[in-house]
Amino acid sequence: MTTTLPIDARVHLDPHPTHPSAVTAVLTGAQAHIAHLGLEAADWTVVADNVLVLVRIDHEEPHWAQDAAKHLTAEGITVEITPRLQKAMDEEWTWANFPVKSACRHLAVSGKGKHSRCRVGSAATGGLQ
Repeated sequence: MTTTLPIDARVHLDPHPTHPSAVTAVLTGAQAHIAHLGLEAADWTVVADNVLVLVRIDHEEPHWAQDAAKHLTAEGITVEITPRLQKAMDEEWTWANFPVKSACRHLAVSGKGKHSRCRVGSAATGGLQ
């Protein structure tokens, strides 16, 4: 039987203080770089040393922050979610009085990819793909 040692990394997730739908992640611990790599791979943006932010055009940040938290926890990283963010995660996002279920989120993911390409840009394509 093999046991996995816990990773010395902690992630504190909280709504952004001035942008209500955005989520911040503050990383601590000797192995915080592991959490950092995972969040960057999930389209979180570095804004300071060991601080990342998730901003999306579809305002689905709480859902995707919860998804990131599940992945980080599965890797052995401690994740703390503030009560305010947990409340937002527990709410189902609605559009035109109809709940948006996970089956519909693939459209939001597609739009996020286009937004990211425009935001980051590319010298070869003039910034738009």
